[in-house]
Amino acid sequence: MDNNSPDLGPKSPEPDSTIPVKVLIVEDDPSFKLMISAVFENDPYITFAVCTKGEKALELLRVAKKEKTPFDLVISDLGLPGMNGFELARVVREELLAGRFTLFTGSDVLSNNTREQLVEKGIDNVLKKPDLVVPFLNEIRQTRILKQGQSENPQT
Repeated sequence: MDNNSPDLGPKSPEPDSTIPVKVLIVEDDPSFKLMISAVFENDPYITFAVCTKGEKALELLRVAKKEKTPFDLVISDLGLPGMNGFELARVVREELLAGRFTLFTGSDVLSNNTREQLVEKGIDNVLKKPDLVVPFLNEIRQTRILKQGQSENPQT
């Protein structure tokens, strides 16, 4: 290594891109649903379902857990009809229905909540609309890293 190069510490490992990831997308805006679907449908190792309401999401999550095929990642809009994204995240975390929960929104959620408060609400990450393609792909990457670590270090 060059002595003039700064030490940036260890790099994040690149996950195995063939690790399957099961994603539930909860979004009521038709244009965003299409955009999100287009992002995920090109990866043969991503399976995903889309629904428009938090209550339907819980139904899908509970069935998947019961069938022992749980979702690895939930990506939900904050502003949903009926149950909002915060309420959905809380139930998902309480019932251990998914591995990770990412909230996306057009509002500034972080101005009213600290990072710790969001984690307490069951939210692993917050993404801001409208530029979501790269952040969504990063969420898949992070989920694969976690799954890869779990498969290398299985808990008994």
